[in-house]
Amino acid sequence: MDEAWIAQLLSNGWTTFMLIIVSVWVGSGLVARDRKEQTLEVFLGRAIGPAQYLWAKAAALGVFLVGFTFVPTVIVVTFQVGLTGDVPFLWQHARILWGTLLYALLGIGSLVLFVLALSSLSRSPRIVGLALIGILFFGPAVSGILWAITHKSLVWYFSPIVELKALAFMCLGVHSKGPLGHLGDFHVAVFFLLMVIVSLAVLALRFYRRGVLR
Repeated sequence: MDEAWIAQLLSNGWTTFMLIIVSVWVGSGLVARDRKEQTLEVFLGRAIGPAQYLWAKAAALGVFLVGFTFVPTVIVVTFQVGLTGDVPFLWQHARILWGTLLYALLGIGSLVLFVLALSSLSRSPRIVGLALIGILFFGPAVSGILWAITHKSLVWYFSPIVELKALAFMCLGVHSKGPLGHLGDFHVAVFFLLMVIVSLAVLALRFYRRGVLR
């Protein structure tokens, strides 16, 4: 087991599928359901403020998503060291742990903010769920078609899931083959920076101007 193996673990089909399913199932109703049931005004009218409310919602989704990313890596490393007795593995491949943690903070954190922002734009969890399915599930297909035609790396900005895979390889210091190999570190960093900025801007406008209550 090495960094390349962990990068594949974080970006394989099963992990990607679970990230999409959990984001849609849990994330679509994070804010939209409270708006639909008119309980959001009750939450924000008490001692709890927008920041505390959003932190609680983000933590609820983040715990599920981290369960498919950082937690499996810790379990695998624990078994690797425990069964082989190879304690030097921990510092020889220290990037496995801190790289996965960095991926969870940057990638999963950005995804949670994006889902929160999208959920705050509608009163219908169903509409938010359909939007997430379109972006997360069909985004890679659309970007793949555009990349085959143009061979421009910018087309992958339509696919957060592909960018997450590229981030996993980047955090683990592994060079990927295929289309992901064309996504440089700068490209991936800019994508997630933009995702965070846009998501925070939407949440600020929706909550701090109380537009989310309308």
